[in-house]
Amino acid sequence: MDRAIKLAAFNREDNQAVQEIIDLLSACQTRNEFNQVLKTVLIPLIDCSGAFYVRLEGEQNTPRLLGGINQSSFCQPTWENFLEFVLQNQILGHPVTGKTYTQLAIQDFCYTSLICQDYLTSRSCHRIDCSCTLVAMMSATGSAAALYFCYLKFQDQFHHSRNFKLLQLLRPFLLQTIKTVLAQEESQNFQLILGHLSDHNEPVAVVRDDGVLVYKNHSFDKAVECEDLLSKILPELIVVKTRETKSHCFLTRLGRRLYEITLKLVNKGCNDNEHLYLLRFSRIANQSGRNSRQLISAGLTSREQEIAALIYQGITARDISERIHLSYHTVRNHIKNIYRKMGVSTRSEMLVWVG
Repeated sequence: MDRAIKLAAFNREDNQAVQEIIDLLSACQTRNEFNQVLKTVLIPLIDCSGAFYVRLEGEQNTPRLLGGINQSSFCQPTWENFLEFVLQNQILGHPVTGKTYTQLAIQDFCYTSLICQDYLTSRSCHRIDCSCTLVAMMSATGSAAALYFCYLKFQDQFHHSRNFKLLQLLRPFLLQTIKTVLAQEESQNFQLILGHLSDHNEPVAVVRDDGVLVYKNHSFDKAVECEDLLSKILPELIVVKTRETKSHCFLTRLGRRLYEITLKLVNKGCNDNEHLYLLRFSRIANQSGRNSRQLISAGLTSREQEIAALIYQGITARDISERIHLSYHTVRNHIKNIYRKMGVSTRSEMLVWVG
């Protein structure tokens, strides 16, 4: 249906306000600009208490707060506590039917807190119980963002019909603006990363989930040369994605040189194949290099090499489990396998071991 036809359902003032909001949203490039539109135009138009927006992360669509506007009678600390309560207690719900997100969803609940009647002029607070309504505006599948409008009901009642029609009309413009703002921020962050890496002496690159290199410096070309790096990187990318870790280290040989390679998440995209990882090479030399070569010759797997290298640094098994995000029991099993392959029975014997 054409927008002009939809607007015919509203009065002249609403029509003008909707058009103004659409025009303002089209010019938004930052969170501050988006917040300003919510604060000065949209929230007063639908007469709600506040709004906040989140990024939905992981397979469970876990919400991570990105920003919000408080126009309620809550003082700012109480508003922040309210948002924390909503996020941690899964008040947001999961309004999904199959793979299709509903356009708007309503969640009613009760909230008890200390509240300031006028937080700009008064410091006195008292406990109050209020009923709350969240109006959820969910992204389409594959675009992980959501916008919520909050109504804290004391005496005034929430006027469902008009506000819902307004929000349904504005939904695509609001969600597209959030997507644009986030893409702009990620692009700026990525450019900053590349600016720091271009003249780096060590080989560095940025790689996508599927192993495609989207950036590399001159040192990277010299180190890798004709090596089949993709076959070595892809299994490690799978490890990082499966464990949902932000960084991962492993050892590999490129030509005659041994490198410790670090994979670090630098940009988490909305889709599974949009994540970007910083790929950093550190050449291993001297005693650590000899130790690493001996570990490889002993037949240790890449994970066992990683754990053995940490042992050589004097790190305990429990600290290793926290660092590489494995259970303590799993790390202990890896250490037993390392000892068996090296032909030793204690950490002390391992530290003086010569293959």
